[in-house]
Amino acid sequence: MRVLWLCLALVVLPTLTGTAAGAIGERYVAGVDYTILPTPVSTHDPKRIEVVEVFSYVCPHCFHFDPTIAAWRAKQPADVDFQRLPAVWNPLWRMFGQGYYAAQSMNVAETAHAGIFKALHVEQKRIESSADLAKLYAASGVAAGDFLKTMDSFGVRASVQQADVRTRAYAVTGVPAMVVAGRYRVTGEIPGGNDAMLPIVDFLVQKERDARASARPASGAPKSASTKPAAAKPSKLSRSTSKSLGARTTTHANKTEVAQAR
Repeated sequence: MRVLWLCLALVVLPTLTGTAAGAIGERYVAGVDYTILPTPVSTHDPKRIEVVEVFSYVCPHCFHFDPTIAAWRAKQPADVDFQRLPAVWNPLWRMFGQGYYAAQSMNVAETAHAGIFKALHVEQKRIESSADLAKLYAASGVAAGDFLKTMDSFGVRASVQQADVRTRAYAVTGVPAMVVAGRYRVTGEIPGGNDAMLPIVDFLVQKERDARASARPASGAPKSASTKPAAAKPSKLSRSTSKSLGARTTTHANKTEVAQAR
C-alpha cells in the first residue's frame, strides 16, 4: 500500500507543480486581461520592445492617466521603446494629432506635452483651430507661423495618415489604450481600470523579452534548419485614403470612445 501511495505521489505532484507554475507564470489571461492581435503590426525598432500609448489630448481619461504613465516610462530599461500614437478619429482629434507630429518634427513634443493637457483640462482653454493650437505650442519656444506651416506639411499629414492606419490595425476603439510589441492590446476595460493596465503591460513586455531570449540561438551552438511553424508576419502599414470624419465621442468610466463614421 505504501508503494502504491508513493507511485501516486510521483505521478500527481509533478502535475500539480506544473499547473501551479503555469498559473503563476501566466497571471494575466489572453482574452480577459489583454487581447492578442490576429495580425501583428510592424514596430519602429524591431531590436527593442515597443510599447505604444494610443491617446488624445482631448480625452480626460488620457489626461488623468498621463502622470502615471510618465512615472512608469521613467523606470523602463533601454530595451523598451515607448511611443505615443495620437488617435485621429474626428476633425478636432485629427487637428491635435497634426499638432503633435508638428511638435515632434520641431523637437518640442516632449516639452510641450504636459502643457497641452493642462491648457485643455485644467485651464479649460477652448482650442478650436490650428491658430489656437499654434499659440499653445508657441509657449514652448516655436514661432506660431512656423508651427502652422509645419502642421500643414506633407510629412506631418503623412504621419497623421499613418497614425489612423496604425490605430485601425490595432483595432483600438477608445483611449487610452496600449499596445505591446505590435502583438498585444491592453485597454482600461478591465477590473482596476486604467491604473491596472501598466502591470499587464509589464507582464507582456517580459513575455516578449522571454520569447526573444528563447528564440535566440545559444552561443556557439551550430545553426540548423528551423522546424518551428512560421509565425504570423507583421502587417506592413501602407498609406490609406480612408477617412473617419464625423465621429461621435462617448466618455465612459475608463476611456473615451469614438464611434467612427463608415
